[in-house]
Amino acid sequence: MKKKILALIMASVMVVSSSTVAFAEDGSKSVTAKDIEQLQNEIDSLNKQIEILTEVIKAQKTEITINNDNNDTNNNNPTNANENNPTNTNNPTNNNNSTASNNNQNTNTQNQYNGVTNPGKGGGSSSSGSGGSSRVTSSTTEQVGNYVNYNGSLCYPVKKIEINGAKSNATFMVAAPDGGTVSSAKELAASLGGNLINTVTTSSPGVNFATAKVNFFVDGVVDNDNIAVYQLQNGKWVQLSVSEIRKEHVFVNMTRHGVLAFIRVPALAST
Repeated sequence: MKKKILALIMASVMVVSSSTVAFAEDGSKSVTAKDIEQLQNEIDSLNKQIEILTEVIKAQKTEITINNDNNDTNNNNPTNANENNPTNTNNPTNNNNSTASNNNQNTNTQNQYNGVTNPGKGGGSSSSGSGGSSRVTSSTTEQVGNYVNYNGSLCYPVKKIEINGAKSNATFMVAAPDGGTVSSAKELAASLGGNLINTVTTSSPGVNFATAKVNFFVDGVVDNDNIAVYQLQNGKWVQLSVSEIRKEHVFVNMTRHGVLAFIRVPALAST
């Protein structure tokens, strides 16, 4: 992926160089404001792809680190791991499901990469948030795979979601809300005297829950940040309980799916 970023940088340089050479060879043609604007648009498009790819790499590194930390914990205490999960050694179906889950994650990662590097492919909207390589855009949000990019800030659910008080292998999906909902979230943030960091629509196909504690990666969040999370319920924004906030992570307690708005506020609003 780093090679892809380098390729895009070289491409932007080539765009400028080729256009300059073309104008130089054709002495009879003067450079117009329209020519400059078109060239700038091409450069901006390439820069945007570089920015998204950079954020994707950053997010992937963070998730890999979290998974490695979890694996190290399990390896250092294998007895507890077996005691807490005795069915894993006796039920090969669970092991197969875990393997399938990992394969699906790899597939989602590759689809996400393809969605960034081939923005013309996929297209269309995905109201179910089912991932894949579809690329959904509104005026300010962009969906690539199971990630939502809002003004350069990525948001996605990390694994190890707690369902009904117990850790699980459940997968939550996120999708970009429609433009009207994004505008509503921005208005909510403004009314709180804060700024909208990201907004996503959640779903979990095949997974039902009464309560869920979800660790969301939210780019731009810092340690001890003041982040309020609201959910759109029956047309009204309702504040959700947040159990932990640390660098680039917000742990949200949920009882249903819907649109979430992550808002940085001057002081945390009361729940």
